[in-house]
Amino acid sequence: MTITPRSAGIAVAVLTIAMVAPAGAQVPGAPKPPSLGLTVGLKVTSLGFGPEIGFKFLPRVGIRAGGQWASLNGEMTISNTLYAGNVKWRSFDALFDLHLLGPIHAAAGVVRNGNRLEVSADPTISTTIGGTTYTASQIGTITGKIDFAKVAPYAGLDFVMGGKVGILLELGAMFQGTPKVSYTATTTLTGAAKAQFDTEVTNELAQIQQDLNGRSYLKIWPVVGLGLQIKI
Repeated sequence: MTITPRSAGIAVAVLTIAMVAPAGAQVPGAPKPPSLGLTVGLKVTSLGFGPEIGFKFLPRVGIRAGGQWASLNGEMTISNTLYAGNVKWRSFDALFDLHLLGPIHAAAGVVRNGNRLEVSADPTISTTIGGTTYTASQIGTITGKIDFAKVAPYAGLDFVMGGKVGILLELGAMFQGTPKVSYTATTTLTGAAKAQFDTEVTNELAQIQQDLNGRSYLKIWPVVGLGLQIKI
């Protein structure tokens, strides 16, 4: 997981504000000032790493918003072709919180889902595209992307343990729907041979999409995470 400078900077700023804001108002023996109903925090989940801010506007009802980011680079072999892969987690959420019993909170809302997988390859061996096998010299670059619906419903449970500074355990699911595939490839072929190549690229795209359509487990992304939450 890669934590970008931007996300780290936001995280530090959020915690600094949360820790400094109440400091100047405390006088020994004086009554504690009332809570503003605000919470700030940081969390690491299966959607990435990032800050979160919340506001409790009724005794048992509140709202939260946050963002999470992460990146993972690597290589994978598909049909004997080596691909460079880049997985990117990019999400922003807006949630309603219902305080049920003790530390248990129910959460529901929407996620702006920018998660995706990007791959690219420059084949060095013969590669099958659609139903035809092409030599490495006939293929230029292959690129592909898998992403999801940009707006995804979310539901889950949170367990917040502690007082002014608490530990947050998050268990939920993001209903992201069927993956969407893009697939392109270039060729050195010309004329009718290139037209046939383009047709096979379209066929390959359809085959990949059909395969992913049958993988129902990809439609629901489990969200599991741990975080730190500070009340203001």
